[in-house]
Amino acid sequence: MAGNYTIGNTSIAAFSGSCLSLLGTARHGTNSIDIPADSQLAPFTHFAIYSASALTEQTTPTRHKIFDMSASVSDVEYIGQDLDLNELGGLIFWIPPLHGELVMAYSVFLAEDILGKARSQIGEDVASSVNQLAVPLETPRASYSHFVVYTKSNLAEQSTPVGENILDEAAHAMDIIFIDEDLDSGEVGGTISWRDCEDVSEVTHYSVYLGYNVVGRDRSLMGVVAIGTNKFVVSVDSVLSPFTHVMVYASSALAEQTTPTTLLISDTSASVSDIRYVDKDLDIAEVGGSISWAPPVNDVARVQGYYVYLASGALGEQRSSIGRTMRRGMNKILIPVETPLAGFTHFTVYTMSILAEQTTPVVLPIEDIYSRVGNA
Repeated sequence: MAGNYTIGNTSIAAFSGSCLSLLGTARHGTNSIDIPADSQLAPFTHFAIYSASALTEQTTPTRHKIFDMSASVSDVEYIGQDLDLNELGGLIFWIPPLHGELVMAYSVFLAEDILGKARSQIGEDVASSVNQLAVPLETPRASYSHFVVYTKSNLAEQSTPVGENILDEAAHAMDIIFIDEDLDSGEVGGTISWRDCEDVSEVTHYSVYLGYNVVGRDRSLMGVVAIGTNKFVVSVDSVLSPFTHVMVYASSALAEQTTPTTLLISDTSASVSDIRYVDKDLDIAEVGGSISWAPPVNDVARVQGYYVYLASGALGEQRSSIGRTMRRGMNKILIPVETPLAGFTHFTVYTMSILAEQTTPVVLPIEDIYSRVGNA
């Protein structure tokens, strides 16, 4: 019980039955007395106001039944939308008190128990006409276990709050898989996939980046994926440098998480080596014979086959296919005799993955061997 009570002449007491406790006295002409906040009510039920003369105090007081105003919120609820572990952010809601006419504001705190131990206020007081408070993103959870909400009157803040356990809404992609099916060094391509965590109720989408390290330094957005899709196709010939990691961030309706799930990229590089050709066609400007090569030393499991071309330059310009695609394990192809060079200067051999043919071949300059019979 607390407040300002108007009295008659001199003294006011709280009583219950025969139990009486003096609250204070006032001189003649003063018609009120202040009762401190948090004054213990039990076991008292009434105020008793006595007037007194210079000789004695009256024996029959004026009585007033005490109405103990109780105004606490109920059903505190937190919707967490910061998806990082041990970070809070979102909205706290509550139902206003049934008898809230004396409530002027609400105060909301983080606390170490439901009674408000070691509390720390979130933002400013909230007007009594409002029943929610935004928790800033990336608010550290620290050792706090509860949200607690206090009502405040003009006199004081209530001493016993209503609390709610903190449910840290943490969500992230799990078990990222990415196999680089682009066979060129320094380029990537293929499908990034991942699993949802157990609770994705607040996740709206995922954002996929290439990043310089595990914390997302100098990251580059590749795309955004709706919840439930859980895969993203990286186009072939995507330049890797200077990036080192795939990064997947979960996002809520409020914000993107700050700590991603990451995967170190293994750059597949699978090129042939040691191309050999002996020209068996002895006519000028014609070739014929067999081309052979050594299979890739690394990442050969990603190779599905080989393409062999005649080209007009070392970069594979104006190329023309020689024969059919050679499956992995077949490291030689026959060039029919009398095949015209037609301005071609190089043999080129490309590896091929399940996704695409590599863009940078291994080349061998053509040495046209010919023989001409002289005059007898």
